[in-house]
Amino acid sequence: MPDRRRGFIFGRRASGSFDVRTLDGGKISAGASYKKLKPLIKRTAILTEIRKRKEDAQETPA
Repeated sequence: MPDRRRGFIFGRRASGSFDVRTLDGGKISAGASYKKLKPLIKRTAILTEIRKRKEDAQETPA
């Protein structure tokens, strides 16, 4: 990125550009070209997030 911010590739667009975001989901760039990105570390694991569905959250007692 030109402004040297660090982020994660969140997804790849049909056009070939990448959706780059911070770890908490804040957008850095919605359409970054691979030419503008510089890899810092090779991937060694996959980040996953467990989300509760709204129906499950409502059934949980407060």
